[in-house]
Amino acid sequence: MVSIILILIDVFILSDITTHIAYILLSLAVAIQFDASFLYQLIIGILSWFVVISFHYFIWKRALVAVADKYIAPKKHINGISGKIGCIGTIKIIDRRSYVEVDDELYQFVDESSRHLNEGDQVKVKGTISTKLII
Repeated sequence: MVSIILILIDVFILSDITTHIAYILLSLAVAIQFDASFLYQLIIGILSWFVVISFHYFIWKRALVAVADKYIAPKKHINGISGKIGCIGTIKIIDRRSYVEVDDELYQFVDESSRHLNEGDQVKVKGTISTKLII
């Protein structure tokens, strides 16, 4: 029962911690249903855990991300450099090299407009190329 509640919580909390706890409990519940020695119950529990983890990462998680993107928190889980698109940054010059500071992090950048930028200028991130921001 607890594992089913944790799996349902997974719909609203996009974290893997509750999911893994739920799947361990579910695998334990499956394993103790078999009237076999402890070693066989352990093997059955591990195999059932692999089955539910595979189901989770190949089917369930993709469905949850699609639902979260559309209804709960659109684009909230974008990580890394892609999450900086649309943000406003500030030009910083360190050791005669120019960087753009976005969310207190420094990034190399490519300036599409080829304008002269001074330290402190505000710029908008338009995209990314590899590990560089396009401004």
